[in-house]
Amino acid sequence: MARAIAGEVTPFWVMADRQTAGKGRSGRAWESLPGNLHTSVALRFSCDQSRAAQLSLVAGVAVIDAVRALATDQPDANINMVRLKWPNDIMAGDAKLGGILIETTSDFARGGLVCVIGFGLNVVSCPDMDRKLAHLQQLGLVVTAERVQTALSVALADALDVWNEGFGFATIRARWLDAGLAQGTGIVVNAGNGVASGVFAGLDDGGALLMRDAAGRVAKFTFGDVTLKSD
Repeated sequence: MARAIAGEVTPFWVMADRQTAGKGRSGRAWESLPGNLHTSVALRFSCDQSRAAQLSLVAGVAVIDAVRALATDQPDANINMVRLKWPNDIMAGDAKLGGILIETTSDFARGGLVCVIGFGLNVVSCPDMDRKLAHLQQLGLVVTAERVQTALSVALADALDVWNEGFGFATIRARWLDAGLAQGTGIVVNAGNGVASGVFAGLDDGGALLMRDAAGRVAKFTFGDVTLKSD
């Protein structure tokens, strides 16, 4: 972010073999292991902040496209179980495979927004945590972090072109839903003001999460932590 604000030409990527001061969403601790993917890209946009909120879905679509591209020469890899969980998790079944973290700020000197999209993806191993985790090699996809980085950079450029600073979001939304959890999946949402439980009911036209409760009422969430009921 500092390099972009200082005027470095975007987009540019930064990749680390290992992070010693990484951070997760909402200030959570972050652990990275050598051989996994820890990478961020700096971007500039002229759209307003509200449209930039759609970038987590754009980035998720790019991850799915990258994994599918990598599997073209490994047809036995079980990548069909790789799905997206709103707003920024990559799942393998009910296990977390990776995550996305997005930060944006206004560039008062040059105008527009500067955005950094961070990707963490378990490629060859998983950290020791008290939740279900997975890595790509467990799915039969044998690749290096460098190969994933290359495929991801291509896929993200394509997804950003489709998104077109929000004008193509309907297509991104459709592609995200195609790669997302099945509708009807049991979820729990913590939006900071209490916990709500129900089933995943899709996304609204702006990308917000829709959840249907036991009484059939549909609630909309623009932020929050989502866990599967089986977690």
